[in-house]
Amino acid sequence: MWVNIIFVLTVAHFAVATDKLDLSWSGLTKEKFFRDSNGSVSSRVEKATELNLRGNFFDSFSDCAAYLDKLEILDLSQNNLQRFFFKCNTENNLASLNVSHNKLPYLNDTALTTQISKLQVLDLSYNVLQHITHWTFEHMKALHVLKLNENPLNNNIDKDAFKNLVSLVDLDLTNVSCSYFPAGLFTPLVSLRHLSLSSNPIKQLPELPTAIQVLDISRTNIISLGQIAVSHLRILRMNDMPRFECLNLTDLANLRNLTVLSADNCPNLTSLAVQPPSEDLLPQLHRLSVRNCSIVRAGRELLPVIQRVSDLDLQLNPWQCDCGTQWIISVNSTRNYSNEMRCKSPPEMREKLLFEALDSDQYDCSYYKHYLALWIALGFPLLAGIGAAIYFIVREGFGPRGFRRAVTVSYRIMITKSEAEDKILQHSDITDYP
Repeated sequence: MWVNIIFVLTVAHFAVATDKLDLSWSGLTKEKFFRDSNGSVSSRVEKATELNLRGNFFDSFSDCAAYLDKLEILDLSQNNLQRFFFKCNTENNLASLNVSHNKLPYLNDTALTTQISKLQVLDLSYNVLQHITHWTFEHMKALHVLKLNENPLNNNIDKDAFKNLVSLVDLDLTNVSCSYFPAGLFTPLVSLRHLSLSSNPIKQLPELPTAIQVLDISRTNIISLGQIAVSHLRILRMNDMPRFECLNLTDLANLRNLTVLSADNCPNLTSLAVQPPSEDLLPQLHRLSVRNCSIVRAGRELLPVIQRVSDLDLQLNPWQCDCGTQWIISVNSTRNYSNEMRCKSPPEMREKLLFEALDSDQYDCSYYKHYLALWIALGFPLLAGIGAAIYFIVREGFGPRGFRRAVTVSYRIMITKSEAEDKILQHSDITDYP
């Protein structure tokens, strides 16, 4: 029985091994690979489901040189490719194509053809692509992953370039030298979950696809976020943003599913706030990292958010250790957040750990509470006195005595004791003077 099992496993291993052909870093050119192999390489290529040609010297590749109908995975990365063609085989099973780290300047209509319409993973990163047209990906309806990062596209992406990528889940546009993305560019991407726009000089967010779950806008020129209304977003990364100034968590009120938020290494980020305050903000957030920025203090309105966060990193900020920041101690008593939150001011607290400085005997905030109580005690009588003074001033000017001066009464018919008095009273106006 065991002999039979071993035999089956051996055959299976041999079958799998023969399906994978690794010719990486072999110094091959296309001429040597396709013509000088005396049939041995070509026959193995035709049987292979996975072909690794990484790190050779191909300047072009064509499916016309061999039958590739069984091929599912093709790696041509780190060659000298300037073009590739898929136009000879009527249809093949290619699912993954890696042509990254080459010298591709453009993609013509013989590159991504209907012959490879089953393609699911396409890596075009680290080339010299300068334009993505509306027809470049028109046959790629099955594509799940598209990597275009590290290409000098320079705003040359047609607004309909992605209109047929209805199955796309992951799109990488890192460092493609775009200062903006055309309106509606991402709208057709109804299945998109992961989007990276990092390392582009954009100043504002483009319209985002509604189903997106992971967004990376690190190393962009965005100053502030504004309202973001993609309710499925779970991870938002905005690290190393040189112009980012204010992180107002209320701008993220619609992100009810957000679990990870990071804004590390933003030198101009001075404000971390919740304005207006909200008790039910970011209910799913479990990691908040605002590390190595310019945050001086954190207002107490952050407390509801921070209490829900299990992983908080506010290290390497120039904290001002005063009574307005002391509320953080009560939060830290239940969670060990970080050991490198140090004070920058006042001078006597410089370089001390924030939690130790605010909790030490030499930093007593009781006077703060004393002055607060004193102001409350004096404030109410003061306000009452001011109110009373206003009341009496108004009463003096518009009270009964004041109104009486303005009243004139004319008497026409009077019962008198004498005729002379009657004549006088009938024709006299009597004004009531004090």
